[in-house]
Amino acid sequence: MLMRKSLLALVLLSVGLVACAATPNADPLEAESLWHWAWAGDARLSPDGERLVYVRTQVDREQDRYQTSLWLKNFETGRHRALTTHEANDGNPRWSPDGERIAFTSGRREGSQIWMIELAGGEAQQLTELEGGAGTPVWSPDGDKIAFSSRALTETEREEKREKENEQRQAQREARDLDDGDDMESAPSAFVTEDLRYQVDGRADYLPEESSHLWIVATDADADWPQKPRRVTEGDDGFSSPAWSADGDYLLFSGLLEEDADWRIGESHLYRVAVSGEDEPEQLTEGRRNRGNPLPSPDGRWIAFTGNEYQDTPKSYTLTELYVMPADGGEETRLTGDYDRGVADGTSGDMSPPTGGGDRLHWGPDSEALYFTSAVDGQTQLARVARDGGSVEALTDYAAGDLGEFSLSGDRFSLLWASPRHPFDLYTVERDAVASRDDWDRVTRLNEQQLGDRALPGYEEVWYDSFDDEPIQGWVIRPDDFDPNKEYPAILYIHGGPHAMYGTTFFHEFQTLADAGYVVLITNPRGSSGYGQDFGNIIQHRYPGDDYKDLMAGVDWLLDEGYVDEDRLGVTGGSGGGLLTAWTVTQTDRFAAAAAQRSVINWHSFVGTADMNYFFVERWFPAPPWEDPMHYIERSPLAYVDQVKTPIMLIHSEQDWRTPLEQTQQFYAQLRMQQKPAKLVIFPEVSHGLSRTGRPSQRVERLNHIRDWFDQYLNP
Repeated sequence: MLMRKSLLALVLLSVGLVACAATPNADPLEAESLWHWAWAGDARLSPDGERLVYVRTQVDREQDRYQTSLWLKNFETGRHRALTTHEANDGNPRWSPDGERIAFTSGRREGSQIWMIELAGGEAQQLTELEGGAGTPVWSPDGDKIAFSSRALTETEREEKREKENEQRQAQREARDLDDGDDMESAPSAFVTEDLRYQVDGRADYLPEESSHLWIVATDADADWPQKPRRVTEGDDGFSSPAWSADGDYLLFSGLLEEDADWRIGESHLYRVAVSGEDEPEQLTEGRRNRGNPLPSPDGRWIAFTGNEYQDTPKSYTLTELYVMPADGGEETRLTGDYDRGVADGTSGDMSPPTGGGDRLHWGPDSEALYFTSAVDGQTQLARVARDGGSVEALTDYAAGDLGEFSLSGDRFSLLWASPRHPFDLYTVERDAVASRDDWDRVTRLNEQQLGDRALPGYEEVWYDSFDDEPIQGWVIRPDDFDPNKEYPAILYIHGGPHAMYGTTFFHEFQTLADAGYVVLITNPRGSSGYGQDFGNIIQHRYPGDDYKDLMAGVDWLLDEGYVDEDRLGVTGGSGGGLLTAWTVTQTDRFAAAAAQRSVINWHSFVGTADMNYFFVERWFPAPPWEDPMHYIERSPLAYVDQVKTPIMLIHSEQDWRTPLEQTQQFYAQLRMQQKPAKLVIFPEVSHGLSRTGRPSQRVERLNHIRDWFDQYLNP
């Protein structure tokens, strides 16, 4: 079993860092290099394992967007070609059971719809034409149907909606004493809701009234196109991400079909609904539990799923575990009960595909084992566990690298993998040889031209003891032309979450800062994932707190190395890292400059304005704000704004509903009221994921703002 290192003293382990390169890069790695990157993702092996389809993403600079297309690799012939070349975005490719067709989503007409292409030749054909669009296609076992989710209305519901809108318009006319022939201009109607959650980050407007439902569409090539889908579910509950039962009679899904579901945070169940649509969904799991992501076994006898056990006092960090049960419900078996790491998790980074990703959990072809990714001490590794239980087996154990996703068909894996010096590319390997990186065959070389012969710096791994002797893992990224006899400015970069993990993936932002002459320190303080349940929950009901002390111990270690100027220290981070950045400058003046991004500043107002409002109250605090307001205030950087001495730049997104813009505005206003040095940067029309999924131009501009700010104070 993979276990955390136990350290009594400082341990340093080099993972390929070249202390002093022979020749520095001729051209620096600027923020603008993002315009030229390409990404691969959502790769799927064909049922026979002889072909691989994946989504290739490139930047369309003229339209300031990400352009996606489908690519196909044939291992038997060696041919590697574009499968789709439409200017609209294509994604979510899924093989038919016979391997002769691929269904996918495309924005070619009327929003995102499902299309299908024959591998034998011919043009793609449109399967759906729904006003609400269509989600990821899921093939039935016999290949005759495709299930998907959609917020589309039935014809009856559309007619009822039209009648309601006509009645509202008529009422407005009568209120204004207008005849039917008179022109009428009206302000937009008010948004009205009684739901606890009415917005979600990543969506510019409020959540629609229409619920997401499960639909089925036939794939008969002789029928008229597009075909007429049929809705399977009814009611006001949200249904999504279906999976077919092996006999094709049912759709499996997860959720909580209860009226008080918004208040039962962390609870969900597995359900199945007959594809006939004649019966109500049947609940397969019982009790107060969290159950999700149903995955039927290839032989049809079992359902694997992820989840964890409900706790009367919910934890802010709970490991995702793996379970299995008979296909028709019944007794559950927990497969990872003795495994103190999460299932299907990964590493934080900024170079994952910005338009979606693939799978992190698969059945083996014989239904005897399950394979999954797991974050372990800064690396995302591949692991295996038998269906009938036993110890989790580590299949990979590389010292540096990041497994982003994988696909498995027969005896072949496809893997999306990155190293500190190289962004994600696709590889394939036979199942019995996956442990050896030397045996992996590289499928894509998407950024060879961009990288050229550039000697990007690697990461130096470090374990240091914190204030209470808790060992903390981190990495140092140093300039390529690093000279240990010089003193450099340094930036402490804090990850968000807080239950996330930095590791040895390719991180574009770190490389650009290092190439600009900065030493970058990243660490995984207590609360981080990848180190077990207890380590992740040390900060329960005291965040920020001791995690801040872990970060400062890392800075102390770095200064002791002798090559960093203590007068030229910077600190930055986003989301939870933004909170800790703001907290840091209220606790110490050792930093010459700071940049807090999409931060939490005032917990009291945050839990009332964030999209996951009640989740944060229940998981991160011992009591709601009306019962213990001081606990919220005492953990808020805003309460100590008068102690800030560090010049700070505050970056936020206008449509951030996860950590709403008002958080940063409060901090900025109160800093400037005191005439403290502060700069406010607000990006319009983008959500919380600005640094990862924002428009390319916004990502470039954001990174330049950060570099310019640190250049001003740390490297004038």
